[in-house]
Amino acid sequence: MALHLSTVVARTVSPILTHISRLSLAFPNHPVVFAISSNAPEHHLSHLFHELTTFSSKSIGCLSSPLPGPYSALTACSLAILDPSHAVPFRSTIPGQPPSQVGRWHAPQRMKREVVNEMPNVTDWNNVWNTTTGMTRIPGHLEHLDSSTVSAVVYMTDISPEGLVRALSSSFPMVPKLGLVASSTPFVTGRPFTLFHNKDVFGSGAVGIALTRLPQGSFNTMATFANLTPLSTPMTVTELVLSSITEESVFFLTFSLRRGGNMIVSLDHQNPTQLLLSCLQNAGLSSKSFKDNMQFALGVINDDQLVQAFNITAGNPSRGAISLQAQQSPPQGATVQFLYRSQVFPTVSHQNFPFLPYHYSPTSDLSSSSGFFRYIMVDAELPLSPTETDMDPDSAYILDGTFLAASDNGFLLSTTPDNSWLCTFPGVSAALEFI
Repeated sequence: MALHLSTVVARTVSPILTHISRLSLAFPNHPVVFAISSNAPEHHLSHLFHELTTFSSKSIGCLSSPLPGPYSALTACSLAILDPSHAVPFRSTIPGQPPSQVGRWHAPQRMKREVVNEMPNVTDWNNVWNTTTGMTRIPGHLEHLDSSTVSAVVYMTDISPEGLVRALSSSFPMVPKLGLVASSTPFVTGRPFTLFHNKDVFGSGAVGIALTRLPQGSFNTMATFANLTPLSTPMTVTELVLSSITEESVFFLTFSLRRGGNMIVSLDHQNPTQLLLSCLQNAGLSSKSFKDNMQFALGVINDDQLVQAFNITAGNPSRGAISLQAQQSPPQGATVQFLYRSQVFPTVSHQNFPFLPYHYSPTSDLSSSSGFFRYIMVDAELPLSPTETDMDPDSAYILDGTFLAASDNGFLLSTTPDNSWLCTFPGVSAALEFI
């Protein structure tokens, strides 16, 4: 269970270090989870890391993105202190899907021949669609755990989490799992990503903590959506894969798979791309919006509530299929809806994100048996907001009861083996709540 959760936002690192010092006295040698925003002054990062790992021999963390809105120019440090009898830290090197290669061109006809030759003679296209098939062992630190004792998993990963997600889903299928894709840090630390495990620093893989032996129903998961506007009425997914497999369609399928996409072929038994273009026209939006200042998503609706949103990465009016940035598309029969947002949206407000820390607190309640791990997807292209001018350099905003971390690379939320969601849509957040 979580003994303490907080997020500290400050102009300088001094009040953050003071907060860490208070925690080290209250919870010596307890497992620690932390996230430090990558905009922290470079010469202070090592100091923060040293302080965070000194008072505990079991710690995991990462460099995250700055928080959105009025805090984007401030340094943020998120902290969770866990009960050592209910927390098992781990480090994972399970490989995921390699990043897409750029700068290499192949003749389309040659690619078609290569792809068709590679395609196996199978009838289960769901397995073909899963480009990461195959068994993967669980991270070593978790191998000794009885799967029935694992209550939840929180982790931080590089941009290729597919192998770890598959392993966790296989070993702990009905356990809620919340993952943050760490911020890209090549110009901050010289590593693609910066992940911390105890006193070691890594540029790839993942780190996390399994929460164990907690009563059933100790956790709740939720998602919050901001700056998303409905573009259509609810529709039903009626086809996921092409019913007639030709050489050309096999090439189209496999090329999309290699790009990390997933495709929906029919919505309400109609052409999805044509439906989207029709919705754009009805809303007075140009089809050029795809290339300009708009982002489009396919939202999943459950019990009249929006529960997931997937980036729409491509569409073809003649073939009809739309490609989603997802490991697994919404299943056939799912209720979905087209959504959009402007990439140039106003500064994040308190109304958009009511969980952001807007009130100064000189002290923080160190003990808390409830609270949230909350991850939020932010837009890396947005400029930093001006720093609060009335904030004392030695003071801090403290959000009690919430570990709030941002990423411009996305987050992952898994609740069942068939419901793993990678969100890369700015303005969306997900939370794991301690009840």
